[in-house]
Amino acid sequence: MKNSKSEQAKKGANPFNYFKISDVSMGNIVKSYDPPYNDSSAVYNHIKTNLPSWIEEAIKIRENN
Repeated sequence: MKNSKSEQAKKGANPFNYFKISDVSMGNIVKSYDPPYNDSSAVYNHIKTNLPSWIEEAIKIRENN
């Protein structure tokens, strides 16, 4: 995705790894996704296409944790 300067940004660390609830890393519960594209338009399209299934997956993860 593009950064605030409209340049292609580099992938960062999973921000959920920095938070814990009851000594459990949120990175173990909250899934992060790494779209298989480098172009921002393709990344946004990938997110738009997959968001409904990711929400359903998050609901299942929540039910199990």
